[in-house]
Amino acid sequence: MASDPVQEKLLEIIESKRKSAKKVAPPQGKEGQPAHAGNVIDLMAALKQSLEKKQTGRKKS
Repeated sequence: MASDPVQEKLLEIIESKRKSAKKVAPPQGKEGQPAHAGNVIDLMAALKQSLEKKQTGRKKS
């Protein structure tokens, strides 16, 4: 069986990335959840907030 130096190098790179990925833990935000970077919006929180605003604006029957 012939050896392929390109494939061997590729496998080495993949393995090194796998090892380095295990060492780095994702940053933690509030209550142990992963922290979000940039302008990521929590859609569920925004929806709940919107519904609460609508409920406080209604008259009780």
